[in-house]
Amino acid sequence: MKLKWLAAPLCISILMLSACSEKAEPVSSEKGTDSTKESQKSLTLEQVYKKTTEAAGTIKSLSIDMNMNQVTDNGTGKSVSVKSEMKMDVTQEPISFYQKARITPQGEQPQETESYFTKDGFFTYDPTSKQWVKLPDSLTAVLKNLPKTQGNPADQLRKLQQFVNDFTFQTDNSQYILTLDASGDKFNDFIKEEAKKNLGPESENLPIDDALDIKNVKYKYYIDKNTFYPKRLIIAMEMNVKTAGEEIHSKQTSDSTFSNFNKVKAITIPQKIIQSATDMSE
Repeated sequence: MKLKWLAAPLCISILMLSACSEKAEPVSSEKGTDSTKESQKSLTLEQVYKKTTEAAGTIKSLSIDMNMNQVTDNGTGKSVSVKSEMKMDVTQEPISFYQKARITPQGEQPQETESYFTKDGFFTYDPTSKQWVKLPDSLTAVLKNLPKTQGNPADQLRKLQQFVNDFTFQTDNSQYILTLDASGDKFNDFIKEEAKKNLGPESENLPIDDALDIKNVKYKYYIDKNTFYPKRLIIAMEMNVKTAGEEIHSKQTSDSTFSNFNKVKAITIPQKIIQSATDMSE
């Protein structure tokens, strides 16, 4: 099973953008009046940050549409690419989600899967065995203990406040564009600490400090000018991961769009799935 891909949308919400007092540089877009352009220039990133985090408190549900490409190389000189397309509905308090994914490994046929996560557990369809499985309770517990903000990309803006000097800030007539190029030990350490926080006690059994080496990350985050809700997030990441005695070099890009704010209905798992699923905890 390609279970490692199921967590990808959640990983996106771990790391977002923050604030500083830099004023936005206008970028070419639609035509606008001089007064509009002047207003765009005068709004600072700190003000956008404040309004965005305030707006985040009103987001109770949303939909995520993500395309992801990953290329890995284990040092043999042969790289392997995987293309993933995901659609996800997320609700909060407590966090739950429904996800459909289409995963295409290099040289293989696409595989399609579905996943549900609610208070009843984490269920996913295994395209190999063509059956539903219930994932281990230990994984379910980790997800249940995530802060409610994990399903809310806008509410993650506080996370990267320490990297304010690395931001660029632009605007056009409809959106604010925040870009962060990050590399080096300070960002590497930050990601590891965030991973530990979100995994909770489970992180004690994982060699995160030794296994994960982030080479560089670039975020491009788009915020709607009217609602201050997130519109789009592009992430490009390069990292080395040590696993099973091997070091794997990985380049990953993801492009996510956010929509359907506060319109997602309560997510429930069909009883047929609950009753027929194979329990991986047993």
